[in-house]
Amino acid sequence: MPLVVCVDVEPDERAVDPSSPSWSGFELLLERVGELRDRIAAIAEGPTVISWFVRADPQIAEVHGDPGWAFEHYADELERLRAAGDEIGIHAHAWRREDDGDWIVDHADAAWVEHCFATALEAYRQAFGEPPASARGGDRFTNEHAIELLDRSGVTADVTVEPRTGPALGVAPGERVTGTLPDYADAPEVVYRPAVGDFLRPAEGDGRRLTMIPLTAGGPEALYPWMDRYVFSARLNERLAEGAGTHLAFAVRSDVTLVDVHWERTLDNLAIVPHVAGVLCYRRSRTMTAAELAGPRR
Repeated sequence: MPLVVCVDVEPDERAVDPSSPSWSGFELLLERVGELRDRIAAIAEGPTVISWFVRADPQIAEVHGDPGWAFEHYADELERLRAAGDEIGIHAHAWRREDDGDWIVDHADAAWVEHCFATALEAYRQAFGEPPASARGGDRFTNEHAIELLDRSGVTADVTVEPRTGPALGVAPGERVTGTLPDYADAPEVVYRPAVGDFLRPAEGDGRRLTMIPLTAGGPEALYPWMDRYVFSARLNERLAEGAGTHLAFAVRSDVTLVDVHWERTLDNLAIVPHVAGVLCYRRSRTMTAAELAGPRR
């Protein structure tokens, strides 16, 4: 049972204060990542690898002067992660700064969303000399234009879709937003290649070369590792009892380390996943990067 562990590498704040941006959550996570690997490796096959999705969009450019700031600022740290077998992908949010200085999440403007992904793609190319193998949209948002761009640009895996989650204005109360988040209520829960023109429908024949890797859901929503341990465990057991499926995938923000209870829950919850999956599926789990699960580009 392939297990994909995703980390969104981003500033601690959502509406970042340009005068004092902080990435302390990611920096602390780098210090503690060995603990996370050890918890999972204790009951899973092979080395524990993680997929890191690094913010490199217009908000980062607005705050730091360069969308690829994190790739340069944390170059040594990211190289050590790659040397450990981890994957570095891109993470793009649709934050736009208004004339009054406030931030707005602009999902209604398709051209802006595409620009945000294009910015992240180019920043990655500038940093590593090649396109990223995997991507995640911020706030569980993507659309057909973004998927087309990623596919055309050589990305092999997208890990944005959160099955069982309905449409919403945004993910955090009180924020200025436009548009709505996609309706993933009936989205596929297995690895699939999307049909051209509808990224939420598996292709019946020729589809996109990019592969969609939905996050694992349980109950009415995706399963987040920082959830209450009993809720997470019960929903995961129920989900796996419905059928083994193709994979398990979970995502956390890099600032999960800043709230002690969230960090402890994340450690405990991810540690039980290989065990539960092994018991219910009668086979051992092992972590894979998103690109490894997607396989070679077709």
